[in-house]
Amino acid sequence: MSNRNRIHALLRRWRARLGATAGCGAPAGDRDAPDALASGRNALVAWFAAEPEQYALAQATLAALARAGPRPLDETAAPVVTVQNWLKTAVARLTQQPLPPERWPPVAGLSGRYLMLTRVLGDALDAAYTTALRSGQPHHCPLTWEPLPTVTLQPRLKPAEWAALDGTGLGSLIAGVWLPDAGQRQVWLAVAHDLPWPDAPAFWAAVAAQTPDSADPVGTADPAGSIEDEERLILRDAVRDVLRGLVQSETFNRQDGAGWYHAGAFWVAAKPFAERLHAQPEVRDRGEWRPRPALYQRLAAHGLLLPNGAQPVWNVYVIEEDLPHRRYASVLKLPATLYARVETCPAYAGRLQVVS
Repeated sequence: MSNRNRIHALLRRWRARLGATAGCGAPAGDRDAPDALASGRNALVAWFAAEPEQYALAQATLAALARAGPRPLDETAAPVVTVQNWLKTAVARLTQQPLPPERWPPVAGLSGRYLMLTRVLGDALDAAYTTALRSGQPHHCPLTWEPLPTVTLQPRLKPAEWAALDGTGLGSLIAGVWLPDAGQRQVWLAVAHDLPWPDAPAFWAAVAAQTPDSADPVGTADPAGSIEDEERLILRDAVRDVLRGLVQSETFNRQDGAGWYHAGAFWVAAKPFAERLHAQPEVRDRGEWRPRPALYQRLAAHGLLLPNGAQPVWNVYVIEEDLPHRRYASVLKLPATLYARVETCPAYAGRLQVVS
């Protein structure tokens, strides 16, 4: 299934769920939201100064998504991630972004500023739920407001498995349930015009192509802690170095090569890429990353690769129309934002077909 078809399927599931679950069992009030919302209002005023007609929708969106953050089952327990914390992260990141061009996207009724706001909030929710899931504290599911399935798995999960739980992508699903109707229409319109809002790395790559000075979304602070931040920086820099060398090699974007730029992402042959990562100075001595599955798990946990559902590795056919044979390859899918000059990178002349 192509990325575009996956996004449309995701959105169809959004709408199907909306009628049954929007607000079901949700708390009537929020202990933390008022102060958190107040702290973001000045940023919204500045962000939407040139689009005052979007300000009311932006406020409603902020209030709605603030109520969808991690909430412990035990209402008396101290939350692992408070609304103030994750919302402050989102607002700070928004203020770091340069304003998009005045007429971007070039679609009537579509606001690039609103899409960037909601994507920043979605990314912050991803990070907040990652931290909450890894804490082991029982939480409500933000889509149904039922207890998350991880609660029943708690006795059976090992510490390393808890540490690998990841909320990446949950922010997009949350938006599908909690966004106001007008915000839903913005997202639908964006996807209908091939702007991949639900796919955060692809969306930020599209933004970066319009605003070359945009803040690096891959470098967003993770509230999980400084040790994990350090681990992520080590892996991020190593991935960037190896990817840079691969893109500059003569075999890049060839069927028999080890990497391709296709559909807004980098696809790299999994085993050779892992071997090159293991050879990087700051990675080679980390024994816990030596098994490839462990390395892939850490890359996925830090948002440095785009998994295929629950699996880090994709199986694809590499196809070129003028060649008689297709090539089968096991690959990793990397966000385009990991390459500094992605706007200058040519797309692969062939195509990659995902093997189901």
